[in-house]
Amino acid sequence: MPPKLSPRIYCINPWLVDAAGWSRLLDHCVALGFDHILIVREMAGVGSTAMHASDFALESLLNECAQRDMRVLVDLTLASVSSRDPLLQQHPEWFDALQGDGDVVLDPRHYGAQRSSARMRWEDPAAMEAALIWWQQHLTDLTDQGVAGFVVCAPGQVPRTVWQRLSSPLRERHACCHLLAWAPGIVTITGATPG
Repeated sequence: MPPKLSPRIYCINPWLVDAAGWSRLLDHCVALGFDHILIVREMAGVGSTAMHASDFALESLLNECAQRDMRVLVDLTLASVSSRDPLLQQHPEWFDALQGDGDVVLDPRHYGAQRSSARMRWEDPAAMEAALIWWQQHLTDLTDQGVAGFVVCAPGQVPRTVWQRLSSPLRERHACCHLLAWAPGIVTITGATPG
């Protein structure tokens, strides 16, 4: 059974920390009482799928955190990807045309570097099946590497069945994998919660 989760999360934009600065920043986080760090992935135009388990920086960060008994969480956005996201370049058939971000609810963690995005076509059965296989592998790779879980952005924009099909295998493989919802500006979410 997973432990009771009451994380104290420190949000970090990895683009603002150089390789030599991680140790000092993580020591500072521990001194302030944080036990998790959240890596914000959609900064400076880098897409949500740009972090891979083979990424040396991720491996190094996970090791640094483990030495301090801290856990790493990563942003997870399945509703859309940025125009520069590798997944959009590899599988454009899974997405609608690029759209501007004029009516998007502001997220204080994002400072506007992402100027356009492409919406995932979850309503298309063929796109959904192919994308689910890709996402299951991607999230499994990250959790196998040591990522403790994901902070889900805009969960209400993705069908409930997608969340169920992604979360069940992850939790079977890693019982302590956490999926935490992030829904800025949303008062209630009906029928589309992760997990």
